[in-house]
Amino acid sequence: QFQFVANASWTKGTHNVKFGADLHWQHMNHYEISPLSGLTFTGIATSLNGGPAANSYNALADFLLGNFAQSNTALVPLCEDTSSGCENDRSVTMRQRQMGLYLRDQWQLSQKLTLSLGIRWEYYPVPTRADRGVEFFDLATNRVLLCGVGSNSETCGVKVEKDLFTPRLGVAYRPYDSMVIRSGYSRNPQNDHMYRNATYTYPASVTITSVGLNGFTPAGTLEGGFPVIPAPDRSQGSLALPRGVGVTSSPANFVRGKITAWNVTAQQQVGADMSVQLSYVANRQREITRSTNQNYGQIGGGVASQPFFQSIGTNAAINLLEPIGKADYDALQLHVSKRLSDGFSFTAAYTRARGTDYWATGILIPEYRYLNEGPSSAVSPNKVDLSATYELPFGEGKRFLQSGVGAALLGGWQVNGN
Repeated sequence: QFQFVANASWTKGTHNVKFGADLHWQHMNHYEISPLSGLTFTGIATSLNGGPAANSYNALADFLLGNFAQSNTALVPLCEDTSSGCENDRSVTMRQRQMGLYLRDQWQLSQKLTLSLGIRWEYYPVPTRADRGVEFFDLATNRVLLCGVGSNSETCGVKVEKDLFTPRLGVAYRPYDSMVIRSGYSRNPQNDHMYRNATYTYPASVTITSVGLNGFTPAGTLEGGFPVIPAPDRSQGSLALPRGVGVTSSPANFVRGKITAWNVTAQQQVGADMSVQLSYVANRQREITRSTNQNYGQIGGGVASQPFFQSIGTNAAINLLEPIGKADYDALQLHVSKRLSDGFSFTAAYTRARGTDYWATGILIPEYRYLNEGPSSAVSPNKVDLSATYELPFGEGKRFLQSGVGAALLGGWQVNGN
């Protein structure tokens, strides 16, 4: 990864202006060392339609008969022409760039009121491989286009947003010396790697998944072995998907997710060494990128009902990077802290939160996607954090054992807990 960051600031009267730019180049050369091929025996060939569900005995029987329920075969394709410098032990590559510009003005209107106003612009071009563009699945022809190869443009016509302007607003108001109220708002684009989930897509890596036509038909036999992986001809920049091979691709118009966050906090000093803080924190995530399989089967229809099995004979996943993710987060936070005095300090915090994920499960059929909504697994409804520090009252300047052997042995100790 290469990174360039430049910042500058300018102070004039009650204004403190800061502006800058950052550029990122991410170069990935990845070797997959884990096994990518395997056979799965589930017992489908020796269980009865309408009878008890298959168990481990059925799975063992399928293995003895040589009937597997699913096979997975994957590899990085061999070089078509090693004289060109291509090496068969080469890595899968990805090149990603991103850039941003920002401007922020911190304006102190008075001793009691401070505003922070900012705007940022970000741009994420379509990534590339080391020697060509990425892959794009053309839904009109059901073919994989290699961007930058043959007659294909460097991006295969994929459009990304160039108007990602994101505002930021902050307010701090001190109604009196012992109290301050703060509030903030920001809107940010999702900054994930656009093709993160498509790094190992076809033909950069070839993965063949074979399953039976229904829950009682094996995908193949041990005698037949793994399916033969055909060598893709990339010279024309257009490839048909082999049977059992899936692909992950951007849609023609890639929309980056947006995350909007805001908060309001009131902080009150209590006495000389304690403060109490109450906050409301929230965010809304919209148009978050989800890799969604377009080759979903209908309920009870099995493989035969998958649309791309009907059109091009593949039962594998045809994934599109769609902007359909959505999540909400709301929380009330209470924080009490006491600075170190008389040898004692503590912090106590309680959060009451609610998170909703509108894609909490993986239901793909569009008319049933509303069933994906549910509580976010990443959010704890109730959270308590406690920590304290206590200095033992022994040693020089303390209440007990201020000198002598006792001070030397017991002085300067602290007890911490959380």
